[in-house]
Amino acid sequence: MKAAFALAHLSPKAELRLIARLSPSTVAVIAPMKLGVPPRTEEVLTPAEARARYGYAKPAEAHLDFRARQAARVFDDCEAPSDQGLIESQEILGPLS
Repeated sequence: MKAAFALAHLSPKAELRLIARLSPSTVAVIAPMKLGVPPRTEEVLTPAEARARYGYAKPAEAHLDFRARQAARVFDDCEAPSDQGLIESQEILGPLS
């Protein structure tokens, strides 16, 4: 595997084809960098700055009500966790199957 990646690294296009097979959703993010496309803006944000700008909570503080419901379902009611969070995430992360 190490040799295959070393060979693919010699050609950005070959590397992108390999990445497309292994992780198709990352190609759109990686391709511009691999192909030398300059960024639209030189601005770089830290995760904290991006969360503040776009209104996202810190991961440890996100979805606390949902986490509490899941914990009650699993630990109090002895039921399997619901798939609600996974189903809602499909729009952003892609289909489960």
